[in-house]
Amino acid sequence: MLDKNAFKILGIIASMTVEGENLVVEKSELLERTGDITSEELDSNMEALEVNDMISILYSDAGLYCVTLLPKGKLVSEKNKRDASVPVVLPDESPEADFVADKPVKPVFDYKKLALICAGSSFGGGFIAAIIAFLLARFA
Repeated sequence: MLDKNAFKILGIIASMTVEGENLVVEKSELLERTGDITSEELDSNMEALEVNDMISILYSDAGLYCVTLLPKGKLVSEKNKRDASVPVVLPDESPEADFVADKPVKPVFDYKKLALICAGSSFGGGFIAAIIAFLLARFA
């Protein structure tokens, strides 16, 4: 399972990558940009991103990565960037702002009423068609 550090690393890689090209980046630069993670955590997060088909690690050694951002990784990083830019409004903690959960939720469609309307319409249409057929047979 990916944690917030893995998504942070994915966002950094996505911001550094040019469309369709490989990225060669030093581990020290990634560690600098991510903040307070260790080299081991960086390695495990990079492996987790590769296992989840978000990046492809073409080469790695003690201080260097060569990665490609895969389409799934690009979509996830764009979604995370978009979600981070949307402000979240939290409700007030005041007692006046309590929600009423006692009232039942009225469904959008009342299926009983819809069934009665359909039955009445079909009966009425059939009755009118029968009258027209009778009049045509009687006076034609």
